[in-house]
Amino acid sequence: CVRASRHIQVDFLYRYMSRRMGRFMATFVDVVRIGFFAYGTWLTYKYASLIPDEMMTTVDLPKSIVFNAVVLAFALMTLRGVPVVWQGTEIAMRGGPDPDNRRDMRFEDSWTPEEREVFEATRAAIAARKASPALSRGAQTLLPSPERLSGDLLLFTRQLNGQTVLAAWHGGRERRTYSLKLASLGVKWKALAATPSLFAGQDARVSVSGGYLHLSLPARDAAAFRVE
Repeated sequence: CVRASRHIQVDFLYRYMSRRMGRFMATFVDVVRIGFFAYGTWLTYKYASLIPDEMMTTVDLPKSIVFNAVVLAFALMTLRGVPVVWQGTEIAMRGGPDPDNRRDMRFEDSWTPEEREVFEATRAAIAARKASPALSRGAQTLLPSPERLSGDLLLFTRQLNGQTVLAAWHGGRERRTYSLKLASLGVKWKALAATPSLFAGQDARVSVSGGYLHLSLPARDAAAFRVE
């Protein structure tokens, strides 16, 4: 839909807002969305409880079965999303407008070198997520990176059982090293020697010293580090 310019874009206004206003509006939209799905969960539950013995017209089963499934669906939609790798995502398989968006899956013996590289990066990311409970299940906190870097750097932490993982997205066109005050990020981490990324083989480093967080990140890449 996006490639064919048929997708309804509703987030372009964020580009014209200040960073603080954009974050406020994004949070507000998320709260409204969660409230809507929670209300839908309650409504469908109430309706299903009112018709426990009412039968379907075409199938000899209670209607409550269908509505209880809807209750579950609404309840799931109130939860935080999880990463999904769909058919072809792991090799960044190309496609186009319908019907080219339903190409047959291509397997390992027909991958290009670029597709194999994407596959290895995807596999490394999945392995890192499985190996780190904090990265996969921890509570998420967005860190306030400086305004001047907001277009190139996104930082957040995931915390679980005393373990803290820092995730960093770098949108710059070239490799870059950032030095950010811990106080400006709202964290109080202890000194940390240069530590590699949790993604195997990735040339990214993090360290903490002198009240600063130091990040060395490849161009247009994401990394995750254990900092506590």
